[in-house]
Amino acid sequence: MSWDDFATAAEAAASNCMTRSRIAAVLNESRFARVSHYMRQLSRPYRPHRAATVVAVVLCGAATIGWAGRPCDARPAAERVGGHSTDGPLRMQYAGRARTATLVLPDGPAPREGWSVVLLLHGGGGNAEQMLRTTGWRDVAARERFVLVGANGTAQDETRRARFLGNPQTWNSGTGSGLSVVGESAFAKQVDDSGFLVALLDTVARRTQVNAKRVYIAGHSNGAGMTYRVAAEHPERFAAAGVMGGHLLTDVRNSLVQPVPLVQIVGDQDPLVPMSGGPVRLGGSSVTLRPALEAPTRWAAINGLTGPGRIVRDDSVTVRAWGTSPRGAVVESYVVKGHGHGWLWPRSGDRLPARLIGPTRNALNATETMWAFFAAHHTP
Repeated sequence: MSWDDFATAAEAAASNCMTRSRIAAVLNESRFARVSHYMRQLSRPYRPHRAATVVAVVLCGAATIGWAGRPCDARPAAERVGGHSTDGPLRMQYAGRARTATLVLPDGPAPREGWSVVLLLHGGGGNAEQMLRTTGWRDVAARERFVLVGANGTAQDETRRARFLGNPQTWNSGTGSGLSVVGESAFAKQVDDSGFLVALLDTVARRTQVNAKRVYIAGHSNGAGMTYRVAAEHPERFAAAGVMGGHLLTDVRNSLVQPVPLVQIVGDQDPLVPMSGGPVRLGGSSVTLRPALEAPTRWAAINGLTGPGRIVRDDSVTVRAWGTSPRGAVVESYVVKGHGHGWLWPRSGDRLPARLIGPTRNALNATETMWAFFAAHHTP
């Protein structure tokens, strides 16, 4: 099989979100028997359009800069999944742009107080469907019965289909000091993502009954940076926030008008969110980033909490806690020893090489940890 044949099949797999067995059939190979050969092509002279397709077919949603991976689920959008019925894609116009999201509704009538909602933000290069499918949030939502909303960022070229490397979707997370600020990124185009996410929540509230006191937001990597930003700019909309593998890039100088409890999860071997900060390179980009624990420390401060936080657990995971403040703020940080950048979920499947995103150590389930934190908080 030629490189072009492989890439063509990869494009089909990425666009149709085929299952692993279907991808193998398309390639006429047995369970990715020759994947290692094509991955080695990445060490040869750089061919970005082919590199992107290799990543797509090998991982079909892998964990890097916000991708967590396992084989794609090619079932129809409206099919019932684990006690949920996917309402399908949401499309809207906001600030002159076509924006999209995926809404997942529980079965049956809403409770009297309305559904709790978790808004999910993918990482740079990712998308809503992959974030929903590959992080375990569907499973938790099915068990706990709440609404999921997976939002999509903005592609570099908005006239073409988004692709991981060839045409990545990003969020305008606040400043130009992030790894997702490349080319025509959401930051470079000054996309109003905070306004879009608030408008998206309003759209969901018109579609189904929502408990406004229990709306939460969770993001990974570039999506984590966006989580910080929208929660800082619209704290009245969120009962709590969860971030993994991301930075607080937005400039927040004053206390929030309403406290937003936060849980941060980060690996101490994350090459993209270094514990000590400093220069980080990814492809042709190089930026200087702040230390990983500066973000929760700053978040604690703008929520009326001071100091470095107290260590409440120190084994395979180091847990620091700030709070509770008189205003009800709580901030927690989970540092997973020996883990890199990927979203922590035991069934996340294949990932990109450790040389790119660091090692994997499933010392905790990020999704379950965040939901437990969310469930303990609501707005007044």
